Amino acid sequence: TVVTTKAFSEPMYFICSAKADYPEKVHPSMLKVEEEVYISWNKEYDRWHRAWFENAGKPLIVSEKMSLMEYFVSKGQNWSIVPASVVAGRGQRRHRHQGAFRPTA
Repeated sequence: TVVTTKAFSEPMYFICSAKADYPEKVHPSMLKVEEEVYISWNKEYDRWHRAWFENAGKPLIVSEKMSLMEYFVSKGQNWSIVPASVVAGRGQRRHRHQGAFRPTA
């Protein structure tokens, strides 16, 4: 038997272009999945994402590359959900972010 213990967790943030016209507080029900740049961060996030968007269509982009996420999120109304470490380390100049998302269904 293998027992696993969660060693690390961090808050998730909504990010979009600084020019996008989202309100200050964004709820998942306000988002269009076809404008999403999706990265599968972990199983907990995937469960949260399926709970909100499973029947909403397909994301604009599904990627594992941060550079692609940053490029597409900087365009129009595109958006993504990213861990706090991504917000802290990248894109604060080009992106607006909100830390109200909790990846729980």
